Amino acid sequence: MTKRREFLTGSAAIAGALVLPDFAFGQKSPDSKTEARMVPVNDRKRVWMTGIMVTIIADSRMTGGAYSVFEDLVFPGQGMRLHVHSREDETLYVLEGELQVVLGDQTYSAKVGDFAHMARGTPHRFQNVGDKPARMVLSYSPAGFEQFFLDVGRPVTDPHAPPPETTPEDIRKARQFAEMYGVMAI
Repeated sequence: MTKRREFLTGSAAIAGALVLPDFAFGQKSPDSKTEARMVPVNDRKRVWMTGIMVTIIADSRMTGGAYSVFEDLVFPGQGMRLHVHSREDETLYVLEGELQVVLGDQTYSAKVGDFAHMARGTPHRFQNVGDKPARMVLSYSPAGFEQFFLDVGRPVTDPHAPPPETTPEDIRKARQFAEMYGVMAI
């Protein structure tokens, strides 16, 4: 039988006992592959990927391979072309701006607060259709796709500079690595 501790604090004291597993706060759960961690904004890797600044917030090492999280800064007119992931589900949450999002055969106008779930095997894309940069948080589950951006993207040296010009070499490299990561352009 598992030992449990009762904590009576704040609103939990009013509602009743809050029962938690018997492990100390700040340690990882006995069944977890990860530990709690804070990622300061200056400790994140940033790369340019075809006119989009991709900032890796959480990678597979941090999450035990469960998921990865990114923030994308998408300049007007920029976006990802129609593609399909064979290995991971992707989500998108709009923080600023307006994006056109295609999921399968449906096209949506995504504004601040809108969320899209792009299940693996579903053709999808997004594009900034506004006149200002758009920001969004993306996730991939399971993790691992962050390595695609690190392999293909160009390191960001100045996060306040406009995106570098996308070259034919950038496109060739993205296509080459996409297949390795189970992504097919449509």
